[in-house]
Amino acid sequence: MKSYKIFKTEELVSLEEALSISKLKRLNLVSDEEFSSFVRVMKKMDNDKPVTIKEKDSIMKVFNELVNAILRDQSIMQKIAKRKTGEKED
Repeated sequence: MKSYKIFKTEELVSLEEALSISKLKRLNLVSDEEFSSFVRVMKKMDNDKPVTIKEKDSIMKVFNELVNAILRDQSIMQKIAKRKTGEKED
Protein backbone atom coordinates (compact mmCIF):
# COMPACT_ATOMS: atom_id res chain seq x y z
CA MET A 1 0.00 0.00 0.00
CA LYS A 2 1.27 3.46 -0.85
CA SER A 3 2.16 5.84 1.92
CA TYR A 4 0.40 9.17 2.21
CA LYS A 5 3.59 11.00 1.22
CA ILE A 6 3.91 9.02 -2.03
CA PHE A 7 0.19 9.44 -2.75
CA LYS A 8 0.35 13.24 -2.31
CA THR A 9 3.37 13.61 -4.61
CA GLU A 10 1.87 11.65 -7.51
CA GLU A 11 0.64 13.53 -10.54
CA LEU A 12 -3.10 14.10 -10.72
CA VAL A 13 -4.98 12.07 -13.30
CA SER A 14 -8.12 13.56 -14.80
CA LEU A 15 -11.45 11.76 -14.55
CA GLU A 16 -11.49 11.04 -18.28
CA GLU A 17 -8.11 9.28 -18.06
CA ALA A 18 -8.82 7.34 -14.88
CA LEU A 19 -12.43 6.33 -15.38
CA SER A 20 -14.32 4.94 -18.30
CA ILE A 21 -17.91 6.04 -17.74
CA SER A 22 -19.29 3.29 -19.96
CA LYS A 23 -17.35 0.60 -18.08
CA LEU A 24 -18.54 1.99 -14.76
CA LYS A 25 -22.13 1.95 -15.99
CA ARG A 26 -21.80 -1.73 -17.00
CA LEU A 27 -20.74 -2.66 -13.46
CA ASN A 28 -24.20 -1.64 -12.16
CA LEU A 29 -22.73 -0.23 -8.94
CA VAL A 30 -24.97 2.82 -9.29
CA SER A 31 -28.65 2.74 -10.18
CA ASP A 32 -29.74 4.39 -13.42
CA GLU A 33 -31.49 7.14 -11.44
CA GLU A 34 -28.35 7.98 -9.45
CA PHE A 35 -25.79 7.52 -12.22
CA SER A 36 -25.84 11.05 -13.65
CA SER A 37 -25.51 12.62 -10.21
CA PHE A 38 -22.66 10.21 -9.39
CA VAL A 39 -20.77 11.26 -12.54
CA ARG A 40 -21.42 14.91 -11.68
CA VAL A 41 -19.90 14.38 -8.22
CA MET A 42 -16.87 12.64 -9.70
CA LYS A 43 -16.31 15.55 -12.07
CA LYS A 44 -16.64 18.01 -9.16
CA MET A 45 -13.98 16.10 -7.29
CA ASP A 46 -11.80 16.01 -10.41
CA ASN A 47 -12.02 19.82 -10.60
CA ASP A 48 -11.19 20.19 -6.87
CA LYS A 49 -14.61 21.67 -6.09
CA PRO A 50 -16.18 21.17 -2.66
CA VAL A 51 -18.38 18.11 -2.25
CA THR A 52 -21.31 17.87 0.17
CA ILE A 53 -21.70 15.11 2.77
CA LYS A 54 -24.52 13.55 0.74
CA GLU A 55 -22.29 13.51 -2.35
CA LYS A 56 -19.45 11.95 -0.34
CA ASP A 57 -21.87 9.28 0.84
CA SER A 58 -22.75 8.41 -2.76
CA ILE A 59 -19.04 8.00 -3.57
CA MET A 60 -18.51 5.82 -0.49
CA LYS A 61 -21.53 3.69 -1.42
CA VAL A 62 -20.11 2.97 -4.87
CA PHE A 63 -16.64 2.33 -3.43
CA ASN A 64 -18.06 -0.13 -0.89
CA GLU A 65 -20.05 -1.92 -3.61
CA LEU A 66 -16.91 -2.20 -5.73
CA VAL A 67 -14.81 -3.55 -2.86
CA ASN A 68 -17.52 -6.07 -1.97
CA ALA A 69 -17.75 -7.22 -5.60
CA ILE A 70 -13.98 -7.74 -5.69
CA LEU A 71 -13.93 -9.59 -2.38
CA ARG A 72 -16.74 -11.93 -3.48
CA ASP A 73 -15.00 -12.88 -6.73
CA GLN A 74 -12.20 -15.35 -6.11
CA SER A 75 -10.72 -15.02 -9.62
CA ILE A 76 -10.36 -11.25 -9.23
CA MET A 77 -8.74 -11.74 -5.82
CA GLN A 78 -6.23 -14.17 -7.35
CA LYS A 79 -5.42 -11.74 -10.17
CA ILE A 80 -4.81 -8.94 -7.68
CA ALA A 81 -2.65 -11.15 -5.49
CA LYS A 82 -0.65 -12.31 -8.51
CA ARG A 83 -0.16 -8.74 -9.72
CA LYS A 84 0.92 -7.58 -6.26
CA THR A 85 3.53 -10.31 -5.90
CA GLY A 86 5.03 -9.30 -9.24
CA GLU A 87 5.48 -5.63 -8.23
CA LYS A 88 8.53 -4.22 -6.51
CA GLU A 89 8.09 -2.16 -3.35
CA ASP A 90 9.28 1.47 -3.52
